[in-house]
Amino acid sequence: MRGTLFFEGVSYTALTAAFTLTFGLGGGWLITRLIAGQVWFFKESFTPLPAIFCLPLLLAVCAAAPIICHAKLNRESVVERLRVE
Repeated sequence: MRGTLFFEGVSYTALTAAFTLTFGLGGGWLITRLIAGQVWFFKESFTPLPAIFCLPLLLAVCAAAPIICHAKLNRESVVERLRVE
């Protein structure tokens, strides 16, 4: 069960990274280009580094959160958990 939860968290991170690094950065670049062309004092400076730097933190959170929650949930027996719910 822990392995499945870990894989689920990592796969969510991978999907988020894939969409962010393709569609998110592409859309941000397009919007930046459109605004920079219309405003004379706007200097275009677009970098994907903030998104790339955030990915390790996102990976750590998405991998650790399900495992920590599963560990806290499994402290009680199944009978006790069913009795409360």
